[in-house]
Amino acid sequence: MSKFLIADPVHIHARNFGSLFDYFADKKATTVVNEEFKPWMSAFGNYTEFQKPLKENYSKLKKLEVNELFDFSVMQINLFKVCRAEILSLAITSEDMRSTPLPDNTRELFDILYSAHKDTLLWNMAAAIHWIEFWSTMLKRHNPKFVLVFSGSLTYARSLLEAVRTHTARIFVLESFFTGNDNYVEEKFEPIANNSNLKHLAYYNSLEPNLTPAERDRERNKAINKVISSKNKNVNQPEETKVKLFKNEKKTILITGQVLNDFSVLEYKGVGLNSIAFYIELIKKLLTRTDLNIIFKAHPWERKKKNIQSPLTLDTLCKEFNTSPSTTTANDRLVFIEDFNIKSLFRQVDFVAGINSQALIEAAFEGYQPIQFGNAFYGKKGFTSDYTTENLDQFIDDINRGVIPSQLGINEYRNYETFLLRTLQYSLVSAFPSGKAQLSTMFNLPSHVAILKGPPTVAPAKPAAPTKPNAPVAKPATPAKAATPAAVTPAPKPTAPVSPATPQASPAAAKVVAAPATPSPAIVAAPAATKPAEPVDAPTTAEKSQTELAKIEAAEKKKKKWQKFWKTPKRFFLDSKNKRVRWMHIFFPKKLSFSGK
Repeated sequence: MSKFLIADPVHIHARNFGSLFDYFADKKATTVVNEEFKPWMSAFGNYTEFQKPLKENYSKLKKLEVNELFDFSVMQINLFKVCRAEILSLAITSEDMRSTPLPDNTRELFDILYSAHKDTLLWNMAAAIHWIEFWSTMLKRHNPKFVLVFSGSLTYARSLLEAVRTHTARIFVLESFFTGNDNYVEEKFEPIANNSNLKHLAYYNSLEPNLTPAERDRERNKAINKVISSKNKNVNQPEETKVKLFKNEKKTILITGQVLNDFSVLEYKGVGLNSIAFYIELIKKLLTRTDLNIIFKAHPWERKKKNIQSPLTLDTLCKEFNTSPSTTTANDRLVFIEDFNIKSLFRQVDFVAGINSQALIEAAFEGYQPIQFGNAFYGKKGFTSDYTTENLDQFIDDINRGVIPSQLGINEYRNYETFLLRTLQYSLVSAFPSGKAQLSTMFNLPSHVAILKGPPTVAPAKPAAPTKPNAPVAKPATPAKAATPAAVTPAPKPTAPVSPATPQASPAAAKVVAAPATPSPAIVAAPAATKPAEPVDAPTTAEKSQTELAKIEAAEKKKKKWQKFWKTPKRFFLDSKNKRVRWMHIFFPKKLSFSGK
């Protein structure tokens, strides 16, 4: 069985990924769990406790000029690329950055951090050197077939993602989904925060197999049941309430807040997004250019999140708009809340908006067409209204003109069901035992094809053993059945002449070709000369590989033809090169499909 390297035992354990560890037990897999430097994995940019072992790296980096520091790499891995997100998880919580928009490129971001948080920058880059060298050693020592890492955004994880690029191991990034019982397990070299493979339409469209309508209904219902039974690991919802937040009759928009240093916003476009700065701009434009009521729901996890541990977003916004987080002291159009049941909010709003929060997926389950601004992985799937943080003015114009739907239509809800079906049934891995089958497929190693060490060599063929001459004919065959013997060249001096056959021999049998002038050994005439077998070369490894490849290609070609027949039978016959088959397309309507699609 293959060997697995588990990089992060802090997050990757049986409580979070039950089916994964059941799979290991069933397959008797070899697992190498990294137990070294575990406290470093929870540093989140603050390496004060670990400065002693990092002192040498820090001193080396401190001597570099700003341009050299930005470009500095170890083993061809850029340090700032590896530690950017972790630095931001600390720096963005500071008073000077918490409400300041971030630039749109990494060089400007680096310059801001270098001028305002240079020491934090240097210690994090020193830690990046440590992790790159550490993982390089671990990969050489254990030579795993598979590497498992959590999230991929922190320095220890991102450095491993980069290190594996030059190793034969396959790396999988793990993360939890909002249902609490399903997990991302995706093979990639990038962090997974708001970066699931689901965002790629080619991958997304490939997920759903050919199902009959009945089978599809069953799988869809399973996916819906997973949402109904979901339990978010980071949020405990308070009890539902009937408290109405606004007394006026105006339409209301709910803005779902995210944790300021959540990696889903820090990984935005590979640079990062300041969520507080975005919320301030959005709320100001809604207040001044629309007549909508506004509810901002802060994320309660900020009270427990490393480097924050307080309602930082809520407090900063209340200070900016000169209000308090209370339903009674808010003005007549703006309310900031934190501890309020999300479903109770859904029942009294007309629109639900956010950056790229998974709460918007929950809003769609309640029938809303969510508005997302943060290039969410679930965006552009046919059930969201999609904008960017840069085109807020377009959003304001659209909502004033009434072109943004509040609720999902029939087609949009079907698209949402398709998203749930493909995501929960064919992309994510269940934490329950049913997830083991999917893991078996993911961790299946393809058959190995050896690389030739040079041009294929052909072993010299062994000469075939000479055939023994047939015994002389003692009795000629009857004329009716006599076979014509081959013409024989007699030797100049035959040492053992053959006795002539009795009369009545076939006239053709007497045909003899004169002997050449050069002497040759005596040849005994036989009824039928036997031709020596031609030597056959043994097939080389390359020829075998080509034969196997040809078989695979033939099977794939056949499979594609059958798939085409099931999906579009009319097109299948129209495209046939055989005229005797092509006419049969008349029996099939244009939109007929046996696949149920």
